[in-house]
Amino acid sequence: MKEELVRLLNKQIGVALTCDHWTSCAVEGYVTVTAHFVDDEFYYHNCVLETRQTTERHTGMNIAQDLKVVISEFGIEKEGVTALVSDNASNMVACMEHMGGIMHIRCFGHTLQLSIRGAFDDIPSISGTIVAGRKLVSYFRRSVVANNELKVRQKQMHLTEHSLVLDCPTRWNSTFDMFERLIEQRLSVYAVVHNMKSPGDARILDLTDSHWTIIEGMIPVLKPLYMATRIMCSEEYPTISGLDPILYSLKNHHLLVKDTDCVSVATFKEKLLADIHRRYSLNDDKILSSLTMLATFLDPRYKNLPFLSDEQRETVKANVLSGVNALQIPNDYQNNPSQIDASTSASPTVSADADGIEPCLKYAKMSQDEVSFLLGPYFNTEECEIIVPTSSSEELALYMTVKPIGTNKNPFDWWRLNKTVYPTLAVLARHVLSVPATSVPSERVFSVAGGTVTKLRASLDSDSVDKLIFLNKSIRDKNVQQEKAVQESAATALVKQEPVK
Repeated sequence: MKEELVRLLNKQIGVALTCDHWTSCAVEGYVTVTAHFVDDEFYYHNCVLETRQTTERHTGMNIAQDLKVVISEFGIEKEGVTALVSDNASNMVACMEHMGGIMHIRCFGHTLQLSIRGAFDDIPSISGTIVAGRKLVSYFRRSVVANNELKVRQKQMHLTEHSLVLDCPTRWNSTFDMFERLIEQRLSVYAVVHNMKSPGDARILDLTDSHWTIIEGMIPVLKPLYMATRIMCSEEYPTISGLDPILYSLKNHHLLVKDTDCVSVATFKEKLLADIHRRYSLNDDKILSSLTMLATFLDPRYKNLPFLSDEQRETVKANVLSGVNALQIPNDYQNNPSQIDASTSASPTVSADADGIEPCLKYAKMSQDEVSFLLGPYFNTEECEIIVPTSSSEELALYMTVKPIGTNKNPFDWWRLNKTVYPTLAVLARHVLSVPATSVPSERVFSVAGGTVTKLRASLDSDSVDKLIFLNKSIRDKNVQQEKAVQESAATALVKQEPVK
């Protein structure tokens, strides 16, 4: 299976990598490297390359050496690495100085965590509210009497019988979950802590009116940030292209101070927005030539770039043409972009809806209304006249005249249907849309590793750990592909009213 993956990687135009470190229950350090690419049929592949044990200090130079070994072992040319996605740790920043010019993309989720937690800590009233909420929830979680009383009150008040949620300091979105659940169960919680049968210290844990005001004000501010994190963790559709639209929507809509905001909430918005500006340089023209902006333009959902000025849009278009000219496009793909190597297309063809694009599967948990709420009023579509392209510049002109697809559609499906119309843009799209916006793929491997290196299997050697994790991901993906192939065969036979062989 490793040899098969090596052959597949060698046929790709560009490969994006993510990496992260973790520690097993046997207190052994590992680094996991994952690869991401879009094949010539515009199917998105997520692969685990290697899980290497690290016995030396996690310095930038040592990490770079490990990454170079993995890249070489899988036959990936350094020039073929589109970008490396990791967290904001100083050793990862130092590592990129030794990687020979490979582009470094900082994990959106980790960056947002730093910005939000920093804003929490800088505002005493909000940090105090979080601590007070945490103490209250902890009381209910450790007291059987209080928890049973809470269930009784929920039934009496016809409230949903939900348990309270305790936040985790390393996950800001758990604070949003805690706040939302406290608001939902406010009446039942109040009834329990003010019940004379409750222990004497229960009332001390009751939240004050100012605490409740801050919680109520923070929920609508944290909600779009919570939704953005969920969107950017998908492995089914491009995420790097959504980074700039989300950041500009936060800047121009969700984080604007309103007259109804209390002082603490208004201060939080200002501090968070200032930190996002600092980390992403939204006012710097360099962002117009960034990989994230190119990916946004090549995503048919966001290609109109409505959050930019007319002059800035023209600059982005010029940068796209420069990117097309700079990218080395294989001659066989230029001459016959519709020719597909069966070995590089592991996924079956998907059925399309009335618009010709299949709705993205991961959006099943997030409605179109929620996505539209997050991105704001930017992405409305209009019908435009279509021309026939004969050059890269005309390809670009045609691409701009076609109406954008809905935000609930998968751009890979659109490119799969239109790659022969835009052969050079399609190659650049494969190159940049393969980059994930977060290092979540590497972190998800930790969950698999946690079920592999358990206390009863703590003596597994590092080579076995690597192979088990690699096979777990590879075999799961292969089974999913086979299931999709069977479903597609059944659907095709049903349409043709032919028996499935």
